[in-house]
Amino acid sequence: MRSKKRLQRKRRGTFTVALVGLLTVSSVGGLAGTQEAAAFGPYGPDTCINGFVWREATPDDHVCVPPNIRTFTRIQTQDGQKFRQAGGGAYGPDTCIKGFVWREATPDDHVCVAHSVRDAHHQFSRFAAARWAATAHPSGIVDDFPFLVADIWVSIGSPGHDDLVIDGANDRANVHVLGGSSVRVQPSVNSDSQNFAFLRRGDGVAYQNAFELMDRASRKCLTLGGAAGRDGARIVKSPCDWKAGKTWSLERLGDAGRWALRSAISDKCLTVNSPPPRTDEPRAGAALIQWACYAGKAQAWVL
Repeated sequence: MRSKKRLQRKRRGTFTVALVGLLTVSSVGGLAGTQEAAAFGPYGPDTCINGFVWREATPDDHVCVPPNIRTFTRIQTQDGQKFRQAGGGAYGPDTCIKGFVWREATPDDHVCVAHSVRDAHHQFSRFAAARWAATAHPSGIVDDFPFLVADIWVSIGSPGHDDLVIDGANDRANVHVLGGSSVRVQPSVNSDSQNFAFLRRGDGVAYQNAFELMDRASRKCLTLGGAAGRDGARIVKSPCDWKAGKTWSLERLGDAGRWALRSAISDKCLTVNSPPPRTDEPRAGAALIQWACYAGKAQAWVL
């Protein structure tokens, strides 16, 4: 059975919120098809559902909010200098005057705002996964992992095979050596090499649909080990450094708790290798590769 372990701190309680009036999106079709799945929306994995736009508190802030909130955010950014302490202070040149705090919409957002404004932005960030088209749940709930909770290890399993999980121990070659061993799926023994952390930029609440997958044993991340655009490129491990070949986005496959993992560099999906058309049930020892996304069994993952 797959398990979740504490990363460092005690795990916070599950946070599942129903969003009243949230616009929903159509779910991906059945998992048995072999047609190539549609790519992310026009703005990639962070494309918003209808009626929402990026907040853009900082250039890389892709939390989706109503348009009027983005307008208010831009005004706050313009006015933020007014609330900084002249000559700096305990927090350097960005120190705020008394009664104001950093907005912290993203980790490097040091615009000075009132406490209530920062709290409001934290709430918008918590709803991010419910407003990205790729991750929005049909019923509008917010998944706590991996978007909100950052301090646990989790196995990544194949649906229909509770005993098969991704095992990082099978990669014994440097990522730069072509022909090296791939990461594989193996029966679960709850080892450190079978437990992964979904790393997020800044380690806070996700403000982009972007993750690195680091295994507990080696502290290295799943990485494309061959030509980035090629179907069949093997998945290996290398040091985590947020390069595109090590960055993955989540895409919800219906409402059954299954996910596709798309590569940021190729827009192809993490796949258990099997004979074409790759709709077979995953088998122990099968290597991980990337392949054009088609929402099949070999590309559906349970966290």
